[in-house]
Amino acid sequence: PEFVYLNDLGVSPAYQRRGLAKDILRRVIKWSNQDGRRIVLKVATENKNAVKLYAWGGFVQTDAIPDMPIEIGHVFMHRISNRC
Repeated sequence: PEFVYLNDLGVSPAYQRRGLAKDILRRVIKWSNQDGRRIVLKVATENKNAVKLYAWGGFVQTDAIPDMPIEIGHVFMHRISNRC
């Protein structure tokens, strides 16, 4: 495939606010960079913490992706920056 699809990234509430999601995202970004593919993900627009995390990682909202449905209240994002 031309891209890596990050389906879910979640941290148990007992372990949140420790930087674990950032560490996981950094590893996924490193892996996709080594593999030469971009990352695409879907996020609920109301999940402000997730949107903020992905923006920190260099992701921006993108257009629809062919053959990939999206629910109301969600957006696709892809990485355009080499941050983190």
